[in-house]
Amino acid sequence: MADAEGMKHLRPYATHWRNFLPRSYYITHSLAPLMYITGAFPKRVTAFACFAPFTEAKYNGNMVGDRAAIITTLNDDDSVYRVTGCAAFGAHENSYRVCGIKGQIENVRGIDNIMLRYNSWETPEGEEPQQFYAPQWPEEIREIVEKAGHGGGDFFVIREFFNCIRENKRPEFDEYFATTCASVAILSHRSLLQKGVPYDIPDFRKEEDRVKWEKDNLTPIPSFYSEINMPCCSEPNFKPDEEAYNNYLELTGGYR
Repeated sequence: MADAEGMKHLRPYATHWRNFLPRSYYITHSLAPLMYITGAFPKRVTAFACFAPFTEAKYNGNMVGDRAAIITTLNDDDSVYRVTGCAAFGAHENSYRVCGIKGQIENVRGIDNIMLRYNSWETPEGEEPQQFYAPQWPEEIREIVEKAGHGGGDFFVIREFFNCIRENKRPEFDEYFATTCASVAILSHRSLLQKGVPYDIPDFRKEEDRVKWEKDNLTPIPSFYSEINMPCCSEPNFKPDEEAYNNYLELTGGYR
C-alpha cells in the first residue's frame, strides 16, 4: 500500500476506480507478452482469487480484499497460460517462464538475465544444457531507449505506432489483440466470483460474438455513466477496516 502522499495521489477520493479494481483487471502486462512471444490467443479462461486483505494499512479505501487473481487460459493452439493480474504478494517483479516439450526459457527473478535450459537428454549437440545471457539494447538506439519511460518500453510503442503509419500496416497489438486481453481480464473476474467456472473468450472478429456481448453492462467499478452491479472482490461483503477507512476519508477530504 502507498504512504499518505501516495494514497492521496493514486486514490484521491473514495469512489476512485483504483479502490474497486478487481485483481484480474490489470492483466495486460502479464498476458500480452506471452501472446506476443508465442502467437497463441486465449480461448477459454478460469480463475481463482487469493483473498488476504490489507490488515496492516493505516489508510485504506480499497474495497478489494484479494491479493491476486490466479488465471489459467486454454489457447487456440492447445497451449496453456497461467498468469496473475496485479498481484500484491511476494517481491515486486515481472517474471516469465515459457516451457516447451524439450526445455524452457525464462527471465531469472531479480536478475536481468535470460536463462535457456534444456532437459539433459534433449540438449542439442554442441549446446550447453543451461545457458544465460544478459540482453542489451542495440547500440544505435540504446541512448534514446534508456531515456524513454517504462524501462525503454515507451520507445518501442511509439516507434511501432509510427512504423505502422509509414508502412500502412496493421500493428501486432491491434483491436482484436486488445479486446482479447480485456476479455480475459473481465471474464476471469466473473470466473473467480463463481469459484472457477470457465468462460469462453469471445472473438470479436465474429459477428455472433459481437452480438452476444454487445449489451453486457456488468461492472464492478463506479463511474459517472453506470452504477456498480457486480462485486469487485471474491468476498462480496468485504469492507476495509473501519478505522483505516475513516483515516483514508479524512486524508482525502471525505470526498466520495
